Amino acid sequence: MISSYDQDLHCLYLERSSLHELEKQLKEKMDVLDQQHARISEALRERRSIISPIQRLPSELLCKIFLATLEQTHSDTNPVIRNVASVGNSPWSVSGVSARWRSVALSFQQLWSSVNISITDDNFRDDTYSLCLCLQLNRSQTYPLSMSICVDRTKSTAENLPIQLITILSSSSARIRELSLDLPVILLSKLPALQLSLPLLEILTLLGSSDGDLVGYPRMRLFLFTPNLRSVEMIDIKNPQQNFDFPWNLLKQCKSEHSRGRYWANVSQPHHHLNLLRELKEVEECVLRIGRASADIEFRQNFPLVCSRVRVLELSSWISDYDVFNFVSIFQQDSQAAGTFASTCRLIHRSQPSITVLQFDYGVVLTADLLNLFRSTPTLEDVRITSSDVFTPEVLEELTVDHTSSKDVILPRLRHLFIGGRSFTGTELMGMVWSRWNIGQSHRVERLQTLKLYFRERWYAEAIESFMLEEFEGCVMEGFSFGICCVLP
Repeated sequence: MISSYDQDLHCLYLERSSLHELEKQLKEKMDVLDQQHARISEALRERRSIISPIQRLPSELLCKIFLATLEQTHSDTNPVIRNVASVGNSPWSVSGVSARWRSVALSFQQLWSSVNISITDDNFRDDTYSLCLCLQLNRSQTYPLSMSICVDRTKSTAENLPIQLITILSSSSARIRELSLDLPVILLSKLPALQLSLPLLEILTLLGSSDGDLVGYPRMRLFLFTPNLRSVEMIDIKNPQQNFDFPWNLLKQCKSEHSRGRYWANVSQPHHHLNLLRELKEVEECVLRIGRASADIEFRQNFPLVCSRVRVLELSSWISDYDVFNFVSIFQQDSQAAGTFASTCRLIHRSQPSITVLQFDYGVVLTADLLNLFRSTPTLEDVRITSSDVFTPEVLEELTVDHTSSKDVILPRLRHLFIGGRSFTGTELMGMVWSRWNIGQSHRVERLQTLKLYFRERWYAEAIESFMLEEFEGCVMEGFSFGICCVLP
């Protein structure tokens, strides 16, 4: 019997020891949990201290923050395409964060005014996607719309515009202020039949199709009524003036671009742009991408054109043969005028536009042409000519201001000068800079703020930069900017 009691006591002892071990383990786990609780509490406190000011922001400021977060990513397939919004759901994401954010978002019409429509077979298989778009339009209330319509060519086989999309366009056309269209030709050709009026439309972006051009289609009048259209950007459209019936005479801005990988024969030629410019009576800013040169027979109409309202004219080409730019100076008596820069000078001289910025890269520039241009364009404020050997003593002398003379100042509004050359002396350069920096009370000339020089040889560039920075130290301390922008190849 005693041995039986001893055995029971031993079992109790073992169980007690086991419980003590379990208690120890539980205490260790409790300590770990306490430490985690402390860390999480501290992190929560820190985050609350960050969020707290945001929560106290007035609704008006919160709306501006929401607007800045709208998803506006660029196309990842064509680097030329700009300002074409991708399909995103930022307004929906913002409104789902909290009850207050939802309330603020729903009261902010502008947040819902960027409507991005993606045409795929799945999106318009039923009414789910279109109902979502309608809800967004309802939340935008009366705010002018920025609308983007694109076709995902990997997910769409549509040959007609979806009925739901036609309904949306018909009901919202009066509010569309900006419109981007990335549609295949077969769908684009369906728009005129809708006879949409867009009375508020100001900006139109039109992307050409890589799966078919506009040859064989009649001239399209996409919209019945666009009295406020002021800016058109066309991408990969070879002959826009022939293909589209827009109110060209109303436009203030026009851009015709082409993607770099586009077959060169399908890029706009000079005569295409000239025919377009003939229609742009009021254009002030014009950006043109040029393909191969036009044949002489294409210039059957009277040239040259006079573009008296143009303030910005940007010409560029993916083709290395820069002679394509000679189209800007088509004279009946001198159709073979050599030199891109000379042609540009003639265009500016004939049109007399009030240009403020001139940039010309890596072409041949003759001193006589440059000086004639400077004398005929007193409105220039920013000159950037990266060609080598342009900054000659003759140019320096013309740019040096004699404050004691009553002679007209060349480029009186010049503030920024980027130019290449090395045939001048340090004394000549310093004289020009000082004459345009120390202007005193003179109202005849603006103060030169920036001078950047381009050179061929790196060693020469580094040497003159070190020397000139020392000479211009006083000017630099007062705000003058001088340096070597790059070394020409």
